[in-house]
Amino acid sequence: MELFERCLDKLSRLTRHPTMKYFPKRVYQRFLEVLWCCHLYRIPEPPLFCGFDGDLSILLSTDVYHTRHLWFRGYMEYDEEYFLRQYVKPDMTIIDAGANVGYISLLMAKRVLPGGSVHSFEPLSCTFDVLCRNIAANKLEDTVHANHAALADQSGIMLELETDVERSGLTHLVVSATESPKAREQVAIITLDDYFTANELDRVDLFKIDVEGAEMMVVEGARETLTRYLPIVVCEFNCQALARFNSSARDLWDLWDELEYKWFKYNHRRRELTVVSRPPSSGCETFVGTTEPNDLAQSVGATISS
Repeated sequence: MELFERCLDKLSRLTRHPTMKYFPKRVYQRFLEVLWCCHLYRIPEPPLFCGFDGDLSILLSTDVYHTRHLWFRGYMEYDEEYFLRQYVKPDMTIIDAGANVGYISLLMAKRVLPGGSVHSFEPLSCTFDVLCRNIAANKLEDTVHANHAALADQSGIMLELETDVERSGLTHLVVSATESPKAREQVAIITLDDYFTANELDRVDLFKIDVEGAEMMVVEGARETLTRYLPIVVCEFNCQALARFNSSARDLWDLWDELEYKWFKYNHRRRELTVVSRPPSSGCETFVGTTEPNDLAQSVGATISS
């Protein structure tokens, strides 16, 4: 059994090697996932994902869902990650709201060098600790600025954070008193506008927002920054999560509409930006937003389609 496990471990490492072709990689990854489902393969503890985006090493949290998805498939949202690889360039300033363990922050940090910076916000203490360890392990402390706080629509107060031990990516702010068996944690909040003033930042090129329903609070606290710098935005529209805050995908869409943002779905295979004319009515979608669609298309070598 020990020999079998060692062989599976070698196979797992092989599937994460950057030179492996796509098709055999997916076959081997799927094979390991099937073995895991049959309790014949164990994800090592702690899970250290080597070879992410070529040469990054990422210590994953004990989050079952994200650990399993990244471990077996090597990505979370392939179109989103491919878009970021195409768009992010040296010297850019990036904001990552909802950084989790930092796999998106690290992916972008590699590409903003030299001269650029990534400002990551992660409120959950245990996940923030893993984020900091990942930044240090990849020697990106001078590029990625980790903030143990949540972006919102006001600064200087503490809010409760409802944590999900099994799926830390579903951790979210609590804005009203509710009865819940889940763990709670106090977290500091700050607006992006105040953060920019305090840190004397003078540009932002991309703003990634994945905050489990608090997106409207984040946008309200970033109005001045968004209006002044008009960054590209990668934003999640999660209907169920938004409902926790007594809002909806339509409300979030209308708020962005006030700021004159247009939304697109990126397809990496066709190198295409498809116009999104209305918010999702259910489920969860991630869109790319911009005030200058033609400039965006040109920057990633994509065409625009309706």
